[in-house]
Amino acid sequence: MKVLKRGISILISFCLVFSLMVTAHCDSFDGQQISLQGTQIEYLISVGVPQSYLERRTPDEISFLFELAQTHTLQHFSVSTSYCENDYATFGTIPTSDMTFTVDCVAAFSLSLPNQPSRLDCVAVTIDYRWHSGHPLVRFEDAITVEWDSTLFQFNGDAFNSVDYHHMGSGAAPVNRQFRPAKLSQGGLGYYANLFNTSTNPVLYSGSASFLLDARENMYATSEYPSNMKRSLVTAEYTHNKNPLGIGLSFSDNGFNISVAPGALQDSAGASCPITYSVP
Repeated sequence: MKVLKRGISILISFCLVFSLMVTAHCDSFDGQQISLQGTQIEYLISVGVPQSYLERRTPDEISFLFELAQTHTLQHFSVSTSYCENDYATFGTIPTSDMTFTVDCVAAFSLSLPNQPSRLDCVAVTIDYRWHSGHPLVRFEDAITVEWDSTLFQFNGDAFNSVDYHHMGSGAAPVNRQFRPAKLSQGGLGYYANLFNTSTNPVLYSGSASFLLDARENMYATSEYPSNMKRSLVTAEYTHNKNPLGIGLSFSDNGFNISVAPGALQDSAGASCPITYSVP
């Protein structure tokens, strides 16, 4: 009996020691991950990527940009946000006091080499929305569309990622993660934002999507051919469904671009990001 008790005591002691070892290892791993991410952010800031943009990016997105920066020169293009009905909104507009909606583009130009101009290889596009406290009043499923010039860029099918967040107190719960758009055409895509009410009663709603556009034509850094600079827009529109019956929004496709099928109970907000480049 004494031998059995002693054996159990040794086993319990071993389990406690092993548990402490695993916890210490996990804490150390988490610390290394945080340190690595901090180093990557510092590097990206040093090469010109704005800190305000990086603060809105996920660890995976930051790691991707860091790896891209090892073989490319990155250029972040400023965001142009519009809530003008004539430009983007189909019917009513979503005021900035209710929601923030932004589009960011980070263009990756190949590193300059002797006798080889710096060529635009791809553009990392990110779409962010954040409803402010108390908004919106009607919460079902909203729709987001993005357009680009299909003669210049093509969608990279392996890089799409979208996630919505329901904020509860100090934390944010990811919901409705998507790895492919709901609708895709040559020059645009559409996906949904999940605002469904839950038993947890979120206080804020936000979401982010990211994807890659690969260059189809020869485009170069503006420093290569400064006398022949061009500009191309990546444009996004957020359509809010105000139908109290929850009748869903749908996408229409004309073969080149994606749009939201018009309806009477919709509000919209738009944003565009200009990409500048040069050609010979």
